[in-house]
Amino acid sequence: MFRPGDIVKHTDIGSGIVVGKEGNRFKVRFRTLVFDVLLRAKELLPGDAAEPRHRIASKTPTIGFIEDKPASADAWERRVIEAYRYGILDSEYASELTVGREDELRHLSKKLDLAGTGGAALGIIGDYGSGKTHLLTLLAERARRKNFLTALITIDPLEIRPSNPKRLYRSIVTQLRYPDRAYPGEGLAPLLDRATDEEHWKSVASSFLSSGSRVGHRYLHALLLFWFNQRKSYRDEFVEWAGGAQAWIEGQDEASSEFLTQWVGRQGLPRQWFPALPDHRTRSHTYTYLLTGISELARRVGYSGLVVLLDEAEYHERLGGEDRSFGDDFFARLLYAALRPAAGQLAAWEHNSYRGGHRQTKDEPTIFQFPSGLVPVIAGTPETRVARLLESFLIEDQVIHIPSLGSADVHQLILKLANLYWSGYGPGSGNGDWPPTVSKETFRGAVCSLEQWAEDWMKYGAEDVVRPVIRTTIHILDLLRHGRIRAPKNGRELAAFLEDPSASILGD
Repeated sequence: MFRPGDIVKHTDIGSGIVVGKEGNRFKVRFRTLVFDVLLRAKELLPGDAAEPRHRIASKTPTIGFIEDKPASADAWERRVIEAYRYGILDSEYASELTVGREDELRHLSKKLDLAGTGGAALGIIGDYGSGKTHLLTLLAERARRKNFLTALITIDPLEIRPSNPKRLYRSIVTQLRYPDRAYPGEGLAPLLDRATDEEHWKSVASSFLSSGSRVGHRYLHALLLFWFNQRKSYRDEFVEWAGGAQAWIEGQDEASSEFLTQWVGRQGLPRQWFPALPDHRTRSHTYTYLLTGISELARRVGYSGLVVLLDEAEYHERLGGEDRSFGDDFFARLLYAALRPAAGQLAAWEHNSYRGGHRQTKDEPTIFQFPSGLVPVIAGTPETRVARLLESFLIEDQVIHIPSLGSADVHQLILKLANLYWSGYGPGSGNGDWPPTVSKETFRGAVCSLEQWAEDWMKYGAEDVVRPVIRTTIHILDLLRHGRIRAPKNGRELAAFLEDPSASILGD
């Protein structure tokens, strides 16, 4: 039986670490997947962490062509297919299924280079199914290659909403991904460890600690100072203290603040050194101040900064009137913190928007230092409140409008997926279960039928194209591999089968 912390293997997904248990299933964090996965014990094997894989450059298949190549040694092709079968976007290999977004991705990637000089903020506007989530995932991967910390968050009108800045901040810092660490979800601990080591401490202290007339960071000053002293001098007590301190700075619960207050009292230190992080809608400036501080801290220890990617921001529109206004404040302050314009609508909004709290917190700045390397990327659908906000506050080349994929792009997507499937499961894969009745020509015929079906289906004006195409392609190729169907003759026959599974292409 597995316990939290055990390294395990899955035959298709690869190596991961057990992070919890729910019922008779184990929650496993895989280095190749964005989300934790619940799996039964019989689906897992004990094993050491997999060696880091080398990326394989993406190839654009010739239309209608299926490549004859064996699966790679680590069978990453099967892992990609398995992840998509469960509806999970494999962040490490997202580029292998990217079509029709090269120009947008190139433009967005270049904008990241401005983070350390004049500041950067980006908006992505596109209809449902246009691939915003895929584009954000790719951009996050590019950002990590440029040595940024990243956090990709999906806005939720119930739990993760911009009108409650503490909850959104908590999601950001607990879901951080580091460019030099394999697993997501470690929070701020690795950054705090690195900031308080001997190599970086002098640079960090010169910026974040108060000294004489210099004002340090209101929230990070005491945390960094005691993290440095505790890990250095009081090793036995450090683990308990650090757990409470990390929970406090990540805004995880009220008990952590109480724990630190009691600890400070026992040391005879000022209680205000670890101020509470309130869950108030009027305190968005507190959390942009924290985010710019965290991004600057990342820069001080050798990273490029922090890229925060907010997906499905249009759900902000579902909130009540007052909540929408507070959400507007958070979005505007986040953009202002990244850009700090001297004039214009964004500067006016920052100047006039409401600040809650007592006098000291009302006077708290929105930005710790500028530029801090903080880059917000906000994605939403057209004709929504967040789209109008982005178009009002950002200049033209900071907002991109992504069109829906065309039929040629969808053909290319199906072929890329089919080539991955053939390499991962086909007769040359070493998988051992490919039926001899399904030749390469038969497989190619099924792929052509999928292309015809997708083209006919798109003529009806379907908005969400990518997800159904991926899901249907994998489903049909699975049925073909397991002998449940014969290859459909054309797109119409496939469409009839999808509408009525008792139709004519069932296996003999």
